[in-house]
Amino acid sequence: MRDFTMIPNSYLERMYSSRFSGSVLRLMLFISRKTLGFHKPSDWISYSQFENETGLDRSTIRRGLKELLMATVITKKTIDGKPHYSINHNTAEWKTKRSVGAKSTTSGGETASQVGAKSPPTKDIPTKESTKERTTSVPFGPKVSFLSDLLKEEILKNKPDTKLPASWDRDTRLAIQRLIEEGRTPDVIEKVIIYSQSDNRPRGSNGFCWAKVITAGSKLRKHFDTVEADMKTISKSQSEEHQEAVDYDMVLATMKARLKYGDISDKNEHERAGKCIAAFESGGMKAFIQKWNELLAWNSDKKRRNA
Repeated sequence: MRDFTMIPNSYLERMYSSRFSGSVLRLMLFISRKTLGFHKPSDWISYSQFENETGLDRSTIRRGLKELLMATVITKKTIDGKPHYSINHNTAEWKTKRSVGAKSTTSGGETASQVGAKSPPTKDIPTKESTKERTTSVPFGPKVSFLSDLLKEEILKNKPDTKLPASWDRDTRLAIQRLIEEGRTPDVIEKVIIYSQSDNRPRGSNGFCWAKVITAGSKLRKHFDTVEADMKTISKSQSEEHQEAVDYDMVLATMKARLKYGDISDKNEHERAGKCIAAFESGGMKAFIQKWNELLAWNSDKKRRNA
């Protein structure tokens, strides 16, 4: 039998007999999958990974992880500036409340008479937060999250004081998910996002520019076809030299976003991409292009070696 995760019985028993919320249980299961599922004592897990895989929003994740850490159910270590999580398999150290009547068959032999036997019966009363979680938690893939984060970064780059509503992330990811379902590819969506936010100089009597219009995923979806057509028209009318510059601007913006949101998993490629950005910051676009070409050559050589 393949593709399964071996979870100790003692761990499972404490999970179902403790008073964990549904969101906390999701976090525990995901950490188990990332560690036990890959036979690792611990693993680096970013907030983006938690969001993508559990469908929970960042504030719920932060509260859930804090609860698990305080209960010593999980441990957290920072290695090279990155948080690594693991499950504390010594369940006797867990500081959790047991559900009424729950019995344990673990080696510790704890029963309801020893833990929580005097606790009064409780009802699971749905809170505003739990109700919202059930109705609004939608699992989005990494591409959708990457594109949403890219749009946010470009909007804030154009206007740092922009006030985004609390529902902006989820609404934008939902709109991008709809675009993909409607047949747009992530690569095309990425280009349209970058183009729309690069068009940030007001023109005409009404001061129109796409950056002022595309301020959320719903606006991106609504005007997508028009922005894409505008992008293609502008591209055709530009000279080859100017088009080359526009393409490199797009490469630079995409690389910055991928680095910021951890979209480059290969350590060497991540390091080389960082050098490309550093070259741009110190020597401008000419220096960036030189480093970018070196990165392309390195990637080509790597593919030949792996073939």
